[in-house]
Amino acid sequence: MKKIIIIAVIALFSLGAMAQEDRKVAIFDPAGSVDNSIREIVREEISSIIVNTRGYTVLERQLINRVLEEHRFQQGGLVDDTQASELGRMIGANFVVVTSIAQLGANFYISCKMIDVETARIERQRTAQTQSGINDLIVVVQRTVSEMFAVAETSPPQQAQRPATAVTIAPANIPAPQATSVYLGGPRQNGALYNPDGIELVYVEGTRIGMINEIQGFYIGKYEVTQSQWQAIMGSNPSLGRKGDLLPVHSVSWDDVQEFISKLNAATGRNYRLPTPSEWEFAARGGTMSRGYRYSGSNDIREVAWTSGNCQGVKPVGTKRPNELGIHDMSGNVWEWCHHSGIGAPRVRGGSYGGGRKWGRVTHQGIVSRANISYPYFGFRLVLQ
Repeated sequence: MKKIIIIAVIALFSLGAMAQEDRKVAIFDPAGSVDNSIREIVREEISSIIVNTRGYTVLERQLINRVLEEHRFQQGGLVDDTQASELGRMIGANFVVVTSIAQLGANFYISCKMIDVETARIERQRTAQTQSGINDLIVVVQRTVSEMFAVAETSPPQQAQRPATAVTIAPANIPAPQATSVYLGGPRQNGALYNPDGIELVYVEGTRIGMINEIQGFYIGKYEVTQSQWQAIMGSNPSLGRKGDLLPVHSVSWDDVQEFISKLNAATGRNYRLPTPSEWEFAARGGTMSRGYRYSGSNDIREVAWTSGNCQGVKPVGTKRPNELGIHDMSGNVWEWCHHSGIGAPRVRGGSYGGGRKWGRVTHQGIVSRANISYPYFGFRLVLQ
């Protein structure tokens, strides 16, 4: 009798483990007569979203390519749903993601579908079109794939429920959130996105550093605050030089940022703030997923940052590769203000489009003598805890 019970318990645990097993996803290289670099960007963004979605595992690209080469199939070509299903079965995937990109004048039309390998049926499909050409391509791809993999039954944490009077400050050309907060990725975890007010946030899991210092978990902006987001709250755009909805707001002092945050919190009923220097550096390093890079996401600053070595002005947010947590531009683009207790000088982190390599290191910080100083290189990102 005891043996029967033990066997039954083992069977139940086995079934539970099977139920918890992630579904495997094979991502084919996007098809379409566009530049290879654009197809590569789109594929990496699709992979990043799915990797950070609970319940799914992305199969390694080398495995996919090896199986496809063995069957003499060029995955860059457009395939029908049956072929995609068959190829997915060979790879060992549960689902296949097939994407096509077409250029319409200066803009791009994107079609993305997820095919069930067993049934060869389209499980989900989304289409989208950019409004600002290459400038909003990444944002459009991220939104489109996030919608495909969103878990509808999952609700955001209780403390972050959106009040009925909240003001949405989504960037131009990006649809505002629905009446209910949009939460992607299941329970709070590294890489999970939370988007209560049109400000995409990434959850950074806390940890203990040494015997005394401990960093509590917090949400931090996936992107630097944009000019359109500032405009929506403040009614004006202080940025000097280049202006655009998806460019980070810049030329703002620490005092200016405090006024913005005060008005934002009054409008949303939440408690946004600047990251502390410790929080900023921990997130820039990749949090508990850190690979020890010199810059935020790479040892090659050209992959992750806009600096004086590769640009002559501020660039749209999110156009460089993110770090391990999926956070963009923590090296380069604009210096980012940090939380300041009022004692001593304020700090800025991350370097900017006007500085060299050393300024973009995750360990480097700038010291600003007064809180009312605003330089064209100064911007910021938000934290919500």
